[in-house]
Amino acid sequence: MQKNTLPRNKDLSAVSDSGKDLNAHLEDIEQNRQKAEELLNKENTQSLQKPKKKKGLFGDMVFYMALILLVLSVLLIKSGGNGAPVLVAGFSIHTVLTSSMQDEIPEGTLVLTRQVDPASLKIGDDITYMRDETTTVTHRIVGIIEDCDGSGQRAFETQGIMNKEKDKFPVHAANVVGKVVFHNYALGQVMSFLSRFWYLPLLFLFLFAGLIWSVRNWWKAKKEEAKSNPKGEHI
Repeated sequence: MQKNTLPRNKDLSAVSDSGKDLNAHLEDIEQNRQKAEELLNKENTQSLQKPKKKKGLFGDMVFYMALILLVLSVLLIKSGGNGAPVLVAGFSIHTVLTSSMQDEIPEGTLVLTRQVDPASLKIGDDITYMRDETTTVTHRIVGIIEDCDGSGQRAFETQGIMNKEKDKFPVHAANVVGKVVFHNYALGQVMSFLSRFWYLPLLFLFLFAGLIWSVRNWWKAKKEEAKSNPKGEHI
């Protein structure tokens, strides 16, 4: 017959120490988990904030580019009738004021020209040139003079397709504004209207800019209010 004996004190203390070590280990795991969650939340917050900044910057760029394009359009429209043309990146806008090209480019048509090397022009091209200091003409090239009046410079014989005869004087290369690359009658009518009431686009520009500025300030104020009172509490 065996006697039941109680565990020794040394064995009990060992069990107790093992329990303490396990609790300490679990606490370390919990602390590491909390630190990992905090780090992950911080990274997620930063990743969400960065695109917003980029998006806001992109929106600003689009807005200001639109304003610049609108101003340039007004300048082109204002100078689209008679007078020295305004060139933007080598392009200029004109309005046909006569019926000399009626079958293809009717009177009142908007014409877009592009600066080109005079050496690249050929018979059959439609060009816009300066007839004098204030008047532009859009006619077709019907002949080319390589050495005009012994000057060594190129000149072009032009004619309106509705005219029976070619223009009286050749057009020197220096007087060529550009080659016609686009024309549209409907846009010409719009341009004609805006050239008479050119201040309307500018008025729209300022009203639009004021509206955008007001909306952005209102939205910014709403966001700041939401941050300062996240729970929506009424004070």
